Amino acid sequence: MADLISHLRYQASRVADALCNRWLARQRDGHWAPLNREEFRSMEVSFSQFCEDVAVRRLASEKGIKRGFYVDAGACHPVVGSNTLLLHKEGWRGINIEMVQEKVDLFNRLRPGDRNVCAALDRVERTVFYSTNNGSMDQISAEPRRGSERSAMTRTLDSVLEAEGIASRTIDYLNIDCERVDLRVLQGLSLKRYPVRILSIEALDDQAEREIRVYVEGQGMRFVEKMRWTLIFES
Repeated sequence: MADLISHLRYQASRVADALCNRWLARQRDGHWAPLNREEFRSMEVSFSQFCEDVAVRRLASEKGIKRGFYVDAGACHPVVGSNTLLLHKEGWRGINIEMVQEKVDLFNRLRPGDRNVCAALDRVERTVFYSTNNGSMDQISAEPRRGSERSAMTRTLDSVLEAEGIASRTIDYLNIDCERVDLRVLQGLSLKRYPVRILSIEALDDQAEREIRVYVEGQGMRFVEKMRWTLIFES
């Protein structure tokens, strides 16, 4: 009898694995490598482009941060490629800042527990020009370009946080992905008023990486690792 029960349990687990794999394959348009039970248990979920969210969650766990506060500058999409969705699912809340109103509307629908702000960011207030192509952002420029469709007046991170009623507080996680003005955006934040515990910031070339590292390490933060184009620091 014991052998029969063991056999039935084994067969049931195989059926369950097959059903899970079939369901996941349908959710991912057929792009799925079948997993067994142990592989399911060992699997980590990531929404980021290069698994930055997994690295940030690990750092936060090491620091004992639970249900922290994040600021996502250049948030782009509430799900696809998001560096904050995994934390959001674990109870974190924060502010998502995106310069395209249509994307902010999507955040309002899918992340109603967050504050979602439509704003272009820089270290100073100035007029910038940009266009979108199939939902992705072209490079921001200070001068009108052929095909530029929209203009925007930039704000600093300080001004956005102040407008949201945040006079001063620690930011547990700051993510910056702002179309080659990433360092300028960071320079628009007073790190004395808003100290950052974990920072991820995009650097698309070697020069940008050098400039960002000089600035961030000069603010007392420590470089942790690089994940493709994303630099991760901690304080």
